[in-house]
Parts: sequence; C-alpha cells; structure tokens
Amino acid sequence: MADATPHDGGSPDVFATGRFPISPGTHDQGLRWLFDLSTVLMLLDCRPGDRVLDLGAGSGFSSEMLARFGYTVIAVDPDGRALANNRRRPSFDASRIDGRVVVAQGVAEQLPIADRSLDGVVAMNVLHHVPDLPATIAEFDRVLKPGGRVVFCEPGLDHLTANETQRARVEHGEDDQPFDVLAFLRQALDAGYAHAMLSATVQSPLRLLPLQEVEMFRSGRHPRLHMNDAGVLEELHRRHAYGMLQVAGEKPRTSRQPGRLSAVIDVRGVPRAVPAGGRFMMAMTSTNTGDTTWLARPSRFGGYVTFGCKLLAPDGRLLDDLLGRTPLAIDVAPGATAAATLDVPLPPAIGPGRYRLRFDMVDELICWFSDVGSTPVDVELEISSAG
Repeated sequence: MADATPHDGGSPDVFATGRFPISPGTHDQGLRWLFDLSTVLMLLDCRPGDRVLDLGAGSGFSSEMLARFGYTVIAVDPDGRALANNRRRPSFDASRIDGRVVVAQGVAEQLPIADRSLDGVVAMNVLHHVPDLPATIAEFDRVLKPGGRVVFCEPGLDHLTANETQRARVEHGEDDQPFDVLAFLRQALDAGYAHAMLSATVQSPLRLLPLQEVEMFRSGRHPRLHMNDAGVLEELHRRHAYGMLQVAGEKPRTSRQPGRLSAVIDVRGVPRAVPAGGRFMMAMTSTNTGDTTWLARPSRFGGYVTFGCKLLAPDGRLLDDLLGRTPLAIDVAPGATAAATLDVPLPPAIGPGRYRLRFDMVDELICWFSDVGSTPVDVELEISSAG
C-alpha cells in the first residue's frame, strides 16, 4: 500500500515534497493515476462534507485530491512513513483545500473506523495488496452508512507477471497478490451487497478510433480487441478494472444528495415597473412536489435550498442571478409548502427597458430547480428611468 516509485532522478523526494505523482519524474504514472482517480470519483456518489475513506492512502495524492473536493478524508495505510508524508501534504497548498485529512495507521481487514460512519470508500490500486478480501468486504459493509459505495480501480490478472511489478517486488518488497475483479465482485454480492458493478471503461489510448473505422466499430465487428465488447471485458479482467460496490439500504434524499427536485411556485406583489437602481418587496410560496427534503441550514459546501430570482434580457440572456436570494425558515419535506418575502434590488448598471424576472428555487452550489425540469415563474418587468 505504500508508494513504490523511484524519486525524480536526483531531485527532492517526490513523496516528502507532495509532488507525487504530478511531477516530471513520475509523468507516465501521474497521467494514469489522474485518469484512475477521476474515473472512480465519478462513481462515488458523495458530496462535499461527506466522510470518505481513502484506503491504502500512501503518501497522500488521492487524500489531498479528495480534500480539495471538500470531503473529510480518513486516510488509512499500514505504512507509518507514508502516512507521515500524507499528513504533511495538505499544508503545501492549503489555500486550495476545503476539506480535511485525518490519517490512521491500519489495514483493510481491521479498519480503525466506527460502524456506519462513512459515506464512501475509495481504493485506488490497493486491493491486490490485501491478503484477506472476504474480511475486507465485511469491513466495508460495517463502516459504510446505508447505501454507501466502495469505488476502486485495480490491475487485473496479468499484473503479477508485468515487468514493473516484478521489479517492485524485488526492489521495494511489494506484497502484490493475485486479484480477479469478477471474483471479487461476486464475493461482495454473495456477502449481501446491494450492487456489484464493473465499469466498461478502459484507459483512453486503448480506445482511439480512426474516423475511417467508425462504421466497423458501430457494427460490433471491429477486429481490434479493445474495439468490441468482448475485448473490453478481457482488458478489464486481465489488465485494469474500475468497479463499484454498494451496501444495502438507501441514502436519505435531501438537497445535499437530491433525487427529484421539483416545485410549484406562486409569486405575488411583483410591480409592473420599477425605477432603474430601485428595489421592491414581493411574496413567494413554493410547494415541494419532488421526492427530496429541502434543507434550510446554510453550509459552505452548498446543498441547502433558497428562494431565487434571475433578471433576464428580452432574448433570455442572463443579466443577474443573485437577486432576492432568500433562505428557507425550516426544512421542507415533500408535499410541504414554504413562504418568504423577497427583497429584490435591481442592479444599478441595468438601464431602462423591458426585462423578465424568473422566480425559481436554488439548491445552492448544485443547481437551479429549472435545470432539472422544474417549472419556474416568469414575470415581465419595466425598468424606468431613475427619478
């Protein structure tokens, strides 16, 4: 689980300086790891503020990246020296880190983590170091909240015979084990997981498709191995796989991790004309017609709902989308109604003319409700000359 990659050819230790794997000396591995991390995070289904385990965290590349997305990261690894680098790493660029990293020495089969305390688990190229995968599967189930996910990437069946692996075993004492991703996923299903899935994703260079071969690819009869479904499965099984496990149960549907966001909106008291640079007060009610509880408590990570208003030009071009932003008084469950008085100041730079106000609900830092199919309310507004 500790990182086993040479230093930058005489330059400072890339692990101790927080440069691994994004450095010239680790260029090729860095490109692969960036792809791996982005791929598994797309499967994680977590939000900023969630608690995420970084298993086999090593010197901290994945831990730092998770913290930059706002997660609270529990970085676990058996290698104390690697964890010391991990602990220091966020300090090298602290201004860009909104989450935090907590390091803990431990192994996958006995995680130093409380029951049902995690929202997700990330395991980047680490499970093939684990001697007891059934015990690890049980541990993931123990520490995850209902509906939580394990996402991972792994080298496949050919990994042990690769030259790079053989060198790492001799020079660094790596303890790689055989890993069959399909068998691992089956073990998890047999252990009671709700879902065990393999992502049909291979690293990009394998799937470069010449334009002249598009029809051959579309037909499913492309002769190159990685240009047909059977070839992709073989690549995932033998060389590199991306997978996801999900434990039983469901995450609560709130505006932090919404399901269907929908509202029926009513507005009253909007004037027909307002002087340039003026303001007005109006009433807005909104009934929750979706399946998601709207949270009222503000958070720096978003995921709470507010009343909102956009000022649009006659052609629909956005001029301002912060007008009248007003918080909920309390959480709003599906079927319930919220009401607020909005104070709507007009931007001083907006001159006289005909405009449109669009009233909508906002899931802060996630989306406007109308972005996901809810219907806003539009009102025409005349802005007259000041005075």
